[in-house]
Amino acid sequence: MFGDSIYTSPPGYRAFFSTPFPGQSHRSTAILVRLDIPVVPLQLTRSSLLQVVAVKTFLGRSYTICSLDLPPWVRVSRDDLDGLVRELTPPFFLF
Repeated sequence: MFGDSIYTSPPGYRAFFSTPFPGQSHRSTAILVRLDIPVVPLQLTRSSLLQVVAVKTFLGRSYTICSLDLPPWVRVSRDDLDGLVRELTPPFFLF
């Protein structure tokens, strides 16, 4: 899940932001990718309860990179996390 953001990318990078939770516009997660690295944002379908952003990049081979924010006030189940992992194409990095 990625959304529009008021944030801008630093020079030389492309930024991908998660959609903030309602009422928490100041909190989200992001992935920064250098402009010279091929990247495609991923639309995750099971991540509606999670604040997450994911991209697929190519660095000699294809990799999926996912950034996840788990605020302490949000109850996340093992099933939520398992569902997220099932959506990520291996190999993947989950931060």
